[in-house]
Amino acid sequence: MDLPAHWRAAITGRMRQLHLSQQDLASLLEIDQTTLSAKLAGRRPFLESEVAQIAGILEMEDLQQDYPEHVSEDMRQRRYVTLALRVMQKSFEALPSHDLQEVLFGLALILEGKRKAGAPGATLLRGLSHVASRKTFATV
Repeated sequence: MDLPAHWRAAITGRMRQLHLSQQDLASLLEIDQTTLSAKLAGRRPFLESEVAQIAGILEMEDLQQDYPEHVSEDMRQRRYVTLALRVMQKSFEALPSHDLQEVLFGLALILEGKRKAGAPGATLLRGLSHVASRKTFATV
C-alpha cells in the first residue's frame, strides 16, 4: 500500500517525538531497517499490516482514522476504552464533590462485586452515564 508523502513524513516526525530510531521501529515491525527506510522514502510500499502496526506503535489516531480497515482489534478496543473514560470524566466534572464521592464509592462496590447492579445507587450511575454520554457523543 502506497502511503502519501504527508503520512510518511508524519510517521518520521512521530518517531522523532518518541525518540525511536528507524532500527527501533523496524525491529518492532520485524523487518530490516533498510526496508523500513525504503518504505519511509516512498521507494517501497507498506503492507497493510505494517500500517496498522505503525498506527498502534506510534499511537497515531489520525492514521488509524484514515485507514480504519487496517486497525487491529486491540486498537479498536483502546478507542472504546478511551471514549468510555471521556464519558466518565465529563460525568465526574459535572458532579458536586459529595455526589462524586457517592458515585465513586458505588462504583468501587460494584467492581468488587459487593453490590448488585440493581441495588440502590445503581440508578444514579445509569443516569449519570446516560447524561454524560449524550454530552460526550455530541462533542466527539
